[in-house]
This record gives sequence, structure tokens and C-alpha cells, in this order.
Amino acid sequence: MELGNIKVVSIVEQMTSAYLDYSMSVIVSRALPDVRDGFKPVHRRILYAMDQMGLQSSKTFRKSAGTVGEVLKLYHPHGDVAVYDSLVRMAQPWSMRYPLVLGQGNFGSQDDDPPAAMRYCVTGDTLVITDSGLLPISQLSQSGVEDVSVRVLSKDGQTNTASKWWDCGEFSTWSVRTQRGYEVTGTSNHPLLVAEPHASDGRVTLTWKTIAQLAVGDYVVLDRSSNLWPEQSVALHSFSSSVPPKPRVKQHALPEALDEDLAFILGALLAEGTFREEVIEFTNTLGDFAEHFIQSWQRVFPTCRLHIFERKPVGYGKKPFLQIQVVSQHVIAFIKALGLSGRSAQRQIPEAILRSPRLVVAAFLRGLFEGDGAVEKSGRSLLRLSLTASNRLMLRQVQTLLLRFGIVSSLNEDRTRKMHRLLISGYDNLLLFARDIGFTSAVKS
Repeated sequence: MELGNIKVVSIVEQMTSAYLDYSMSVIVSRALPDVRDGFKPVHRRILYAMDQMGLQSSKTFRKSAGTVGEVLKLYHPHGDVAVYDSLVRMAQPWSMRYPLVLGQGNFGSQDDDPPAAMRYCVTGDTLVITDSGLLPISQLSQSGVEDVSVRVLSKDGQTNTASKWWDCGEFSTWSVRTQRGYEVTGTSNHPLLVAEPHASDGRVTLTWKTIAQLAVGDYVVLDRSSNLWPEQSVALHSFSSSVPPKPRVKQHALPEALDEDLAFILGALLAEGTFREEVIEFTNTLGDFAEHFIQSWQRVFPTCRLHIFERKPVGYGKKPFLQIQVVSQHVIAFIKALGLSGRSAQRQIPEAILRSPRLVVAAFLRGLFEGDGAVEKSGRSLLRLSLTASNRLMLRQVQTLLLRFGIVSSLNEDRTRKMHRLLISGYDNLLLFARDIGFTSAVKS
């Protein structure tokens, strides 16, 4: 069989020649701008893709990730970073003689500040401060509509209007937890505001770091301003209408709005309530807390009678206690519709509370801390307030609500008891709690 001529060459010469040819090909076809218009191939592909997508100057802005994805899909399968970096430079007035793309958002600065990532997100259950209360970010848009108009609390306590909302799909996420137990979960390139102290003069500067850039010892900035609360109480018609009338079940007058009395009842039931199929039971010792619960109940549900039993002490050192039962199936169904039911380990703060005005939320926390909270003292010195539960998610929600009052707390885990403790300490935090939330009982006050 004829194999042709075999030419013996040095492998060094062959690799040098082949590599140079390939390198020149790459430089000419990818890296060098065309002398006719100054465009690199990636620039031309981006502009052509945007034109095909209909992104002319008269149209609305679209996510950069959409453009990058279109370019990768059709013309430039070499990784999204190169395409996005080129797109950013095309939108920077200082990078090119004539800006080719009009950008909306953070595209960096001449001082070498990096541009925002083309896509970053937090998980859908992340709570956002809005003029409608604390809402999961997944609920800021109805049916996934991109255009929204939501007043949100932004950096430096400023209130801005969010106009766009995007669901970025499924990505790998990272969780960040501070020393005090505050948590956020998002993509690795999601930016967080970090305080950087300078050892030389003690100054502190604020800078943005992605979650992937964070290191142990970084100081993550948390907003504890009390700006932007809902002004109107949450209407309860949708909850009451979800409880259909049943034959032989007495109908009671249900509240039209979530006021402070109902919020206190919900907080007390979250702490001390027992939910069974046909009975809700509230148990506590005789005193101010039980009396306040009964009085609030009579104002909220004037036609629904409470069944109150005084029980003898159980065990050494115990006190007599009241066993207060709700047996009205109509009212029980209404309370469960508000979001309170099941075992304490699975309960969460009702969504209606998270969307309530400041005074209503304070009443809810008052009922919760009156039931499950403890005032820990050493002699005459007040040390701290604590709230103990097996439900970490619920305590995280409480921790976020306290932050809305400017109160910083710490969430710790007691692994031996499989419990979690939320602690409030420090003069400023205790003073804020006493002033804005407080207790109903004279003993704890």
C-alpha cells in the first residue's frame, strides 16, 4: 500500500510553526479590531444578536444575561464571561470613543469599580422590606411579570421604587451566616455590603463583595432603620371568605382587619397555643398575660365564648394555671386560615403579620415574648431577654422583625437540647425593646 512521502522534521519546529499559525489565526479572527469599523468579532456578534432580538434604542431595557445567552447560543460558544465583559465595555463611555450600547444599572466606573454581575439572585423566600411589609422576594411580581412598581428600602435607609423583577432560574447557592446568626442565601456572585475598618486611622469604608469573595472576619452591613412600614392594616376578607359556612356550625362575627388585639392573640397562640383538630387551647398561669389574652379575645371575637378552666398545680413548685379553650369550629378554621396550625416545631409567623404596620407587629411580638420569652437577671442587673424554640426558621423571622425596630439579637443553637435561643442584650437593644414592644405582665416589665 502506498503511504506517500514521509518528511522528517523536528518536533520543535513543527509545534512552533503550528502554534504560531493558530495564534495568529486567533489574534486576527478574535482579538484584533477590524480596521474598517474598529469592531472585534465579539462586538459585531453582540450588536447583531441585539438587533435580531429587537433591542433598538426605542425599546425597553432587557437583562444582560438574555443578550449574553443569545450570543452564546448562536455565535460565540466560548464562555459567558468574555461576552459579558465585552458587552460592559460597549456600554462604558470611557472605554470606547462612541458608546455602542445604552446600559441601565451598574456598569462600573472610571475608578475601577467593577460592574454588577449579569445575573445574581437570592432564594425566593428571602424577605424584602416594601411599603406592603416584609414580603418574600418571589412574591414581588404577580405571575412572574417582569415590570413591577414596588417601593423598597434601599441602601442608606433610602426608599426607592423597584421597576423590574426577574426569576433567574435554578443555580447553585451559597449560604452566609454572621456571628449573630443572621443568614442570607444566594448565588455566589450576589453582592453584599461589607464594612472594612482601617487599622491606621480607624476609618470604616463600605464596599461591595460577592458572596464568593467573603471571608471569615468580614463585617456584613445590616439595615436596622425603621423606615418604610405599611400604613394600612391587612384586610382579612380573603381569609374569612376562605372559611365556607357549614351546616350545624355556628357562624361568628369575624374581624375585618388585623389590628393590635388580634396580633397579640396570634403571638400568644404561637408561643403557648396547642392546636388540635377541633380545639385550640391556650394555657398559662393566672395573671396579667392570661387576663390580657381574654380581654383581647372578647374585643376581637365578641360572639365567641372562651371555655376557661382553672387547674391545680402539677408538680412541686408549680402554680395554679388557666386552661383556655376555643371550640368554635368557625373561629378555629379562621385562625388556621391566617396561618397558625400544627405543631410548634413547624409553625411560622403568619404572612399577614409580616405585612402589617409597625404597631400591629409590635403587639404580635409582645404576645410572643410574653409567652415564650424569658427575662434573665443576675442580682439587680438585667442581663438579657431570651426566646427559646425548636423551630429555627420561626426564630429567624423574629430576628428579622426585631431588626425592623432597630433591635439587634443573636441566634444560637443548643445542640445538646436540640433547641435554638434568640438573645437580646445590651443597653440600647433592651431600651428599644422596652419602649417599642414591651410586656403586658408587671413581672416581666
